[in-house]
Amino acid sequence: HEMERQGWDIISMGGTLAWAMDAFQHGIIGKKESLGEVLRFGDGDLILRMLKHIALQSNEFYTDLEKGSAYCSQKYGGEHLAIHFGKNEAPGYLTGIYFMLGLATGVRFSHLDGAGYDIDLQHSPDSSASRKDLLKKLYDEARWRLIFNSLVGCLFSRKVYTPEQTEKCLQIMGMEHFNLSSLDELSHQIHGLKFHCREMLGFNWKKMSLPAKVKDYPAYSGNIHEDEFNDQLKQYQEWIEKDKQSVKF
Repeated sequence: HEMERQGWDIISMGGTLAWAMDAFQHGIIGKKESLGEVLRFGDGDLILRMLKHIALQSNEFYTDLEKGSAYCSQKYGGEHLAIHFGKNEAPGYLTGIYFMLGLATGVRFSHLDGAGYDIDLQHSPDSSASRKDLLKKLYDEARWRLIFNSLVGCLFSRKVYTPEQTEKCLQIMGMEHFNLSSLDELSHQIHGLKFHCREMLGFNWKKMSLPAKVKDYPAYSGNIHEDEFNDQLKQYQEWIEKDKQSVKF
């Protein structure tokens, strides 16, 4: 409630506060920055006091916290403690590598861009599915969501409105020119266009990496290894490059 009153994103602010507590526990920042507060996890009253300090901009440190964990960790130190993708803090699912890849490759760096967490939960470490097939599933879902979101669909109903069901709905409304083939082609173009836009705004794949704090993390679907993350990220980039070539300006 307090976060929403200030217009803050709960996930981003939560991730930033987590960095601050971790940084304090590691001695990277101290009571000078925290204004005498002992920053620690699990203290709800402390969090409310920190939010008040941030809202009032009580000092330079609390003013900086509103700028996010990427900014703060670069300024004060503790970059290895900040969990963010494209300077956007990650939700706390940590289900596995496809959750991380979904954040890294999503058009908004969001867990809602491709549901990587869902892929992790459906495939345990001993799953027979190939890594490339699972990555393709993430990519296909990310493209389809661009169509689904354009239709202002509720993501909680995404498994009801499959591409086949969506095609039927559109045709019932007289939009016969939208079929599975044309929707698929359109999704490639939208995906490519969004990445064209991101790169024009300064996005650089070379700056995307797995946050140090989650390397080798024992997630539900298996440990998250940096080498595997980088290899799969490279494959995803190749698919995006093809999507960018499909864009018609």
